[in-house]
Amino acid sequence: MGVKRLSEGIEKTLTKDEHVKAIHYFDHEVFPEINYSLWKYERRAQDSVTALQDYIDAPCIEDTFGNDHVARRKWRDDVTARDQIIQQVLDDDVMGAGKYLNVYNHLEKLGIGYIGTNGEELAGLVSSIKGAITEEYHNMLFEQKLEMVYGIKRRAYDILQSLSAQNPVPGCFLA
Repeated sequence: MGVKRLSEGIEKTLTKDEHVKAIHYFDHEVFPEINYSLWKYERRAQDSVTALQDYIDAPCIEDTFGNDHVARRKWRDDVTARDQIIQQVLDDDVMGAGKYLNVYNHLEKLGIGYIGTNGEELAGLVSSIKGAITEEYHNMLFEQKLEMVYGIKRRAYDILQSLSAQNPVPGCFLA
């Protein structure tokens, strides 16, 4: 498996906290090699692929707050004021709906200047993620949110898999 986990010490520190129930990881194979010459803007594509990989690898932290977002924010502020490493881990937690918007923006960027043979497939996969986080997300139970986030991670991984097996469209040259 290619899953990147938190260090044992960080996991131990987090799970000792009375408000952390569990840390969940999305299982996946090693990330595929991507041919960045398939984009007119290779650096932008690299940045977006890295952002997707970070999202897929990021932990999902289950806490005791349920839908009490105010209490969660206060707890996070208190915890992160004491420990910058834990602050980074909590900032990377993908259970917030805002993380999804960042992923979707990077997926859209991957379509810009793309010259692979599967442009329509890529567009279809990206649009399958559009709207994946519903307005009801904030009121869902953790298990429902986790299922939704894992679905987005699965689709993002599928997109990386799809991109890994491509060649430039014949006769298409980049300026």
